[in-house]
Amino acid sequence: MSNSIPVEMWSLLHARIVKVARPRIEAGHYVDAVEVALKEVNSRVKQTYIAAGWGEKDGVDLMVAALGGVQPTIRLAQLTSESGRNIQEGYTKIFAGAMQGIRNLKDHENDEIDLERAWHLLAVASLLMHKLDEAACR
Repeated sequence: MSNSIPVEMWSLLHARIVKVARPRIEAGHYVDAVEVALKEVNSRVKQTYIAAGWGEKDGVDLMVAALGGVQPTIRLAQLTSESGRNIQEGYTKIFAGAMQGIRNLKDHENDEIDLERAWHLLAVASLLMHKLDEAACR
């Protein structure tokens, strides 16, 4: 991969991820791009969670509270079947894992990544945003 992401590749990412991450990628700030992308995911989940009448949470705690449990605030699958419940639980873990293991790369002693790794991590953030687009919220 060269030092820039081809224009057509940006079209594969969720628009909200592109909006926050692209300027940072183009400036060569790859870790910052990943961080703001996942903060955008966190912010979107937080807005939905608070709008449903719940209190302030952040990061892993927010993801588990908003997506987990028997009646999650954000429903990512039909919970009437075991398969749907497994999908919900799996995505809850992916959301929480992204917050814990990826969002704050600087805090995990990995303050430099290359463009290819940044692209991989932006794809994760984009997947989560697209999954939120498909979600049912209470």
